[in-house]
Amino acid sequence: MSPRLLKRALATPGTTQFGIGPGPAGQRTFAAAKAILVENRETPLVLVAAADRAQNDAAATRFRNLLIGTMVVLFGSVFAAMVAGIRYSLRPLVKLGHDIAEIREGTRLKLADDYPSEVQPLTEELNKLVDHNRQVVERARTHVGNLAHALKTPIAVLRNEATGETQLDDVVRRQVDSMQTNVEHYLKRARMAARAEALGARTEVRPVLDGIARLMNRLYDSKGIDVTVTGAEAAVFRGEQQDLEEMVGNLMENACKWARADVQVNVADDAAELRIEVDDDGPGLTGEEREGALKRGVRLDETTPGTGLGLSIVTELAELHKGVLELDEAPAGGLRARLRFPKR
Repeated sequence: MSPRLLKRALATPGTTQFGIGPGPAGQRTFAAAKAILVENRETPLVLVAAADRAQNDAAATRFRNLLIGTMVVLFGSVFAAMVAGIRYSLRPLVKLGHDIAEIREGTRLKLADDYPSEVQPLTEELNKLVDHNRQVVERARTHVGNLAHALKTPIAVLRNEATGETQLDDVVRRQVDSMQTNVEHYLKRARMAARAEALGARTEVRPVLDGIARLMNRLYDSKGIDVTVTGAEAAVFRGEQQDLEEMVGNLMENACKWARADVQVNVADDAAELRIEVDDDGPGLTGEEREGALKRGVRLDETTPGTGLGLSIVTELAELHKGVLELDEAPAGGLRARLRFPKR
C-alpha cells in the first residue's frame, strides 16, 4: 500500500479511501483502506483490500484500441464516400471541359445533348456562343471581301488615269502603288485575324507541306533546287489550312530564292509545341540582318522581286495563332526560319 493512501486513511478513521499503489510483486494494484478505532488501543487498526489491475488495464487497452480503430475506419469510410460523391457529382463538368477542349482543337463541332439537367442550360448557352462565333467570323470574311472589291476599282481608276509623264502623274502612280500595297497587306491581315479567331479550326501539317514542296520543286527546277519535307506525319496545326499555307509558303519560297541546291523542311510535334523549320544552304544572314528582315516592308536585296511584306505577314499571322517566327543559322550555313506554336 502506498504511504499516501495510508496517511489518508489514518486521517479519516471510519471512511474508506481508495488509491493506486504497488502490490507485493511490484504490480499495479487498486487498493481500498479504512482505519478503525478500537477501544483500549492507542493506534487505529487499518484494514486494506487490494486487487491486481492487470486484467482491468488490459481490457481498457483493448477497448481503447478498438475504439480508435473503429473511429479511424469510420472516418476513412466517410472521407472516401465524400470524395467518391464529389468526383461523381463533378463528372459532368469534367466531361464538359474535355468536350470544350475538343471543340477548340477542332475534333468536335458542338457540345452533346446528354448532360444532366443541372448542366444542360450551360451547354446550350455554350453551343449558342460557338455558333455565334462562327457567324461573326463569316460576317467578318464577307465584309473584308466586300471592302477589297470596293477599293480595287478606285485604285485601278487612279492608276489608269495617271498615264502621263508629268510630275503629278508620277506622284499619283507612286502613291497608288503604296495604297495598293497597304490595302493588300491590311486586307490580308484582316482575313487572317478573322480566321485565327475561329474555334475548332484544325489542319494536318504534312499534306500541306508536301503539296507546297511539290510546287516549289516544279517552280525552281531550272535552278536545281531540291525541296524535301521530313518529320512528324501526324502533326496538326490548330488553325485553317489557308493560314498554314500562307506562312509556310512564304518561308519555303524565300528559302528557294536564296538556296544553292537544297531546302529542307522539318516538322517536330510534341506535347508542348508544334515546330516547323525551313532550312536553306544559301548565303544566310547576319544577326543584324535577321532582326531587320522581320520588319514590315524591309528588303535586304532590291534585286529580288517582292514587296518585303512576306516575313512580316508570317510574323503577324504566327502571332495571331499564339506562335512566333524565329530566324537562325541553318546547319548548312544558310538561313533557318522556325515557326513555333505552343499547345497550351
